[in-house]
Amino acid sequence: MKRLLAAVAVVTMLVGSSALAFDPADLKKLRETNECASCDLSQADLFNDELTNANLIGANLREADLVGAILYMANLNCAYLNCAYLNYANLNDANLSGANLTSASLTRADLTRADLRVVDLSNANLNGATGNMGEIKSAQFDKWPLTWTQSPKGITILQIGCQKHDLELWRKSDPRWIDSLDDKAIEWWSKYRVAVLTMVDASPATPYGKGK
Repeated sequence: MKRLLAAVAVVTMLVGSSALAFDPADLKKLRETNECASCDLSQADLFNDELTNANLIGANLREADLVGAILYMANLNCAYLNCAYLNYANLNDANLSGANLTSASLTRADLTRADLRVVDLSNANLNGATGNMGEIKSAQFDKWPLTWTQSPKGITILQIGCQKHDLELWRKSDPRWIDSLDDKAIEWWSKYRVAVLTMVDASPATPYGKGK
């Protein structure tokens, strides 16, 4: 009985992992043709890949490693990029309209002029990302980069470095809480608080998840 249960557990694990694993044929197709619409590339290793103008419409790139990938002018319309690693990726002029970027990591990614209409940015990490100045706004004040977004419900999320919180929490922040974030945070916040809040209020991000 124990052996049977162990065997069932192994099979369950294999089935569960294969459900997320990419299709090798799809990866081969992408690298040979630069096209793979609706392909399964979940968890694929695309680290530093050259994917300029790639056709990835509707592709499943969940948890894919796209760190440092060049996706300039790539078509990622309606692609599944939830939990994908896009740190340092070049997404200049990329079409990400309708894409799912839930919980994606976009640290230091460049999204200049990217099309982010009807995109889902819920829980995305935008630490140091360069925004498209629409759905993702960005700036830098000395040590820390800033990004801010606005949810479909109108809630502005401001990320300063790795700290991401509701704008109203930043606005009402207790100095003791700010001081606990970093040994230089209180000095920085005292100097730039008014400028940061004024800028975010004056230039709100376009709510993501909505068309223009």
